[in-house]
Amino acid sequence: MTQGTVLIVGAGHAGFQVAASLRQHGFAERICLINDEAHLPYQRPPLSKAYLKGEGRPDSLMFRPDKFYREQNIELIADRAASIDRAARRLSLTSGSSLDYGHLVLATGARNRLLDIPNANLADVRYLRTLDESEALRQRIASGRFTSECLRLNGQLVRAAHSRTLLISLQYARSEAICTMRGARRCRDRVRERGATLRSVTLPNEIPTTALPSP
Repeated sequence: MTQGTVLIVGAGHAGFQVAASLRQHGFAERICLINDEAHLPYQRPPLSKAYLKGEGRPDSLMFRPDKFYREQNIELIADRAASIDRAARRLSLTSGSSLDYGHLVLATGARNRLLDIPNANLADVRYLRTLDESEALRQRIASGRFTSECLRLNGQLVRAAHSRTLLISLQYARSEAICTMRGARRCRDRVRERGATLRSVTLPNEIPTTALPSP
């Protein structure tokens, strides 16, 4: 590998592993890991599973503690990429600063598919991708202050449900490809055993501004 600063945009699993593997295999040049979240790089799969259920603390999700990045001389930059000048080999950041690079790794991962329907921006419409989003939803589930929540249906969310939870499973055209009828029935039975309410509906045309009825 030719020398030069390595800029890694995205601090998810892929971005972290690139940085760690470069050091592991003897790369001695500058490595910058650009992260647009105010956390150390962390695992995302548990956010909708064990962590959402109330297991573990945020630091249990981190790939490595802060000490690792200091010892490995991996720079963590809290910023977001704005533009790339390939001719000049320069990355501009939203903060206004810029970084020159010898190698640029784009490891930004995926984003949520946002609902494009009326009222989708209401405060109680939640998405689940980041640690902060999972933490906020976890606290609401634990508090029992709400009368209903719309959650993406998976095994851990079912186990986190209780009698004041309303689970809504949105049916998409290819839903049969990700869930068998037997699995769907088993999931439905587990929801009902916990006293929660399950409604299977098609994607609505809009989200009502009034509260969902209590189960």
